[in-house]
Amino acid sequence: MSLSLSIHAEQRKQFVCQQVNELQALFHKWINSNNLNEDMHQVLENEVKLYQQHLIIKDQNQLQEKKSRQFSKLSNINLKDWLYKHFSYPSPTKEQTIQLSEKSNLTCKQVFLRIQQLDLNLVYQFKSQNKQQNL
Repeated sequence: MSLSLSIHAEQRKQFVCQQVNELQALFHKWINSNNLNEDMHQVLENEVKLYQQHLIIKDQNQLQEKKSRQFSKLSNINLKDWLYKHFSYPSPTKEQTIQLSEKSNLTCKQVFLRIQQLDLNLVYQFKSQNKQQNL
């Protein structure tokens, strides 16, 4: 994870904790003013704790999803190498997809999607080179 993302995650975590602490203070004020029994008091405290955990986990999951969209240089090199070798038919078979996923440390779905992206880029590059040569 990059430094800016980890700093942002830490700031977000602190913000969430601050919001939950304020909510807890409001609950305690409300509980003390309404003289609730012990069971109800415990239920409300548990709800606040669960909500805090939910927000932290949700924030961590969002960061992981953003992180998973970026591919390493090694995986890009491996996929581009495969694509250049199979330029005439750039759709990998299931076996090739599995091999590429193991080699690139990506899931099969990521391999398939990335090859489609790279294939489109190569087609555009090829067309632009042909236009320049025809001029």
